[in-house]
Amino acid sequence: MAKKNSLVLLWASSSTFVKRIFSFWLFTVSVLILVACGGGGSDDDTVPSASKDSTNTPTANVILTGKATYTSYPLNANAGIDYSMPAELPIRGAVVELHSSDGLVLDQQNTSREGFYTFQAPAESNVVVVVKAALGTPQRPDTKIVDNTQQQALYTLVMPIRVRAIDLQQNFNADSGWDGQQYSGIRAAAPFAILDTLHKSQNLVRSADSNVVFPTLLVNWSKRNIPTFGRIDLGEIGTSHLSSDRQIYILGAADVDTDEYDSHIIAHEWGHYFEHAFSRSDSLGGQHILNDILDPSVAFSEAWGNAFAAMALDNALYIDSMGNRQKIIAISMDIETNSVPGLTRSSSGIPIDGFYSEASIHEILYDLYDSSDDENLQLGFTPIYNALVGKHKTSLAFTSVFSFIDALLEQDNINDADVRQLAANENIHDGDQYEAFSQKIYTLLPSGGTRVEQDRNGDTLQTKETYGRISGNNGNKLDNRIFFKYFSPLSGCYTIDIVPQSGGDVVIHVPAQANPLDRSGPDGNELYHITLSANQSGSIAVGSKFSSTKFSAQMSLTPGQCNE
Repeated sequence: MAKKNSLVLLWASSSTFVKRIFSFWLFTVSVLILVACGGGGSDDDTVPSASKDSTNTPTANVILTGKATYTSYPLNANAGIDYSMPAELPIRGAVVELHSSDGLVLDQQNTSREGFYTFQAPAESNVVVVVKAALGTPQRPDTKIVDNTQQQALYTLVMPIRVRAIDLQQNFNADSGWDGQQYSGIRAAAPFAILDTLHKSQNLVRSADSNVVFPTLLVNWSKRNIPTFGRIDLGEIGTSHLSSDRQIYILGAADVDTDEYDSHIIAHEWGHYFEHAFSRSDSLGGQHILNDILDPSVAFSEAWGNAFAAMALDNALYIDSMGNRQKIIAISMDIETNSVPGLTRSSSGIPIDGFYSEASIHEILYDLYDSSDDENLQLGFTPIYNALVGKHKTSLAFTSVFSFIDALLEQDNINDADVRQLAANENIHDGDQYEAFSQKIYTLLPSGGTRVEQDRNGDTLQTKETYGRISGNNGNKLDNRIFFKYFSPLSGCYTIDIVPQSGGDVVIHVPAQANPLDRSGPDGNELYHITLSANQSGSIAVGSKFSSTKFSAQMSLTPGQCNE
């Protein structure tokens, strides 16, 4: 039989806590009803089976099964979260455990794709079903949803159950805490809404690589997480983001900005995790809006996050809600739709479409994936995945739409003409892994010691603020940093010497290196020593701190310097 109105608790998982909860539950039930759930029988007849086997135990076992769900709400492109349409969705792939009343773990598994669990439980006993906001094997989860304001405690649903001598189905739901006007109860559903988005993200990657192993990921969510930068442990996370130590932080402040139901935001950040875990990103990160003229690496990374979210969720409509009752729309964009007609130009005169446009690139990426699109390329996810974990990852150039297309076209059964036309429609033209032949990004840096003082266009070498200010350690707009490519005809140790003009402070960016070289202060030259083989190519970029800076660049063969 299916039980209703189950007791569900949201807390951090520990055996000691479970023992205390169970003891308390026996005597003071009303105190512990943190989340009351509708429960009820399942409409899905697919229930995992279990065989009873009591030969090795003094007490006969019965089958304890059930369905774990969480309350979800749809997003409306015009009105934010629609609380009038709640749905109980399955908690899929989560680690679930059966505990004895004294906290002993009797069994563990993962919930099914329909949210079911099935255990053999001792008859006539008190047990606790524990559902953890975690994906991966029960012994070693790869993904956990934790509370950054509570020492990264793992979010856990706890349901004490009295088992009799007959089989039992016990369903339970993690409620949202929404009372019709506001969040007044425990927001137990939030971690599991996030978990479901991550489950979909992982499944998309598994569709291309069934043997993939996901590196450990902590996803930090709290109802205290606000859009203010400060102390992470107080919830001052600034925005939903992937941090430099490869953890994801998700906003949760009600009536300010919550993202647990903004699934595209979560999948976008997981897309950045994917870049660092399996591919590569040379993005500078930083603040941006959709039609900014971005650094090529930034543009590709943000476009990838947008497009990946649409792919993983099978929904091209990307929405971000915020504000009072989560009714304000911060972002609403269709990843599949051409957002800029023709060669519409920005206020600076440059076409908005291009290799520097996040919108242009996410449209290309999604069109390559989406088999129903008018472009009719029908690639699916696997060729995109192969490009990202292949030549794009090992590119000698900084990551961009050019390194991606170059890697994509290396694969068999790709129609080059269709891909090139798709890119051309977004003002991105034929080229190599570095740049388009007609849209130069890189300035050539000779290896023979000639000092370079002019860029690819013949202008004085300098970091520029044409499309956005340089603030802090760098800027993330086009030409905030200047790209160079080089070629070494001879093997040996080379030194690249960047000399700023008076008052300038420069840094050197190297592909696949997270942090720029910044050894000197203002007026000091920056040196980069590198050992190269004969006929080897490569690239660097020069950025500046706080403002536009003029500089010169020189590359010379310097035997012995690389050993110092």
